[in-house]
Amino acid sequence: MSGELSAAIGRAARRDGLTGGAWVRRLLLERLDLQSADDARSGRPVRIPEAHQAAVAAALRELAEAGSAVRARDEAEAAHRLQAARTHLIPLALGQAEP
Repeated sequence: MSGELSAAIGRAARRDGLTGGAWVRRLLLERLDLQSADDARSGRPVRIPEAHQAAVAAALRELAEAGSAVRARDEAEAAHRLQAARTHLIPLALGQAEP
């Protein structure tokens, strides 16, 4: 595999929050319309819905901002950012759609 291809896979994988190998595996399974026996037994979805990916990404951004607020000793902003992260994560944890 060329360095250029490897780097492109790495960038795409990072955007999706995966390792390069997991990203390639997912791509191949999707393109070939296959599901591995392990995935079928686990019951876990092979691909996280885009709305869930967006919710997790939004929660991570809020948590990063909360960390910045804590370092700045801004308790009100930190509390606000933590609550904002919760509004993204709790519905996912309960199996509900993003609010």
